[in-house]
Amino acid sequence: MEKFYFQKGTGNFEKVDAKAFHGGSGYINRERIFPNHNFPFHMNIWELEPGASEGMHKHNEPLHKFRELYYFLEGEGEVGLDNETIKVSKGDSVLINPETDRQIRNVGSDILKVMIIWGM
Repeated sequence: MEKFYFQKGTGNFEKVDAKAFHGGSGYINRERIFPNHNFPFHMNIWELEPGASEGMHKHNEPLHKFRELYYFLEGEGEVGLDNETIKVSKGDSVLINPETDRQIRNVGSDILKVMIIWGM
């Protein structure tokens, strides 16, 4: 087993149509963290353009049942959770159980930057 893993930040984000993220809208710039390792979790940095959103979804399928953590790095947004909506900004965190519907929306005029960890 390795003592540690290191990935140099490239700042290279892949621009993806948000429809690919559970039927969202707009565009999300994505950087995958440790994409070539077989860790028991996944991590991305997303930059949601103003007005962009990820579609409402949950992760409770038998083979893909896991929690998801959002940590907000920049901007202002909303997280939809079942029938609730909470406002989020820099420094906020949301840990979501598998059975809960969730969605991220950028409601600000600048980029909404969020670190997402899932598979926990």
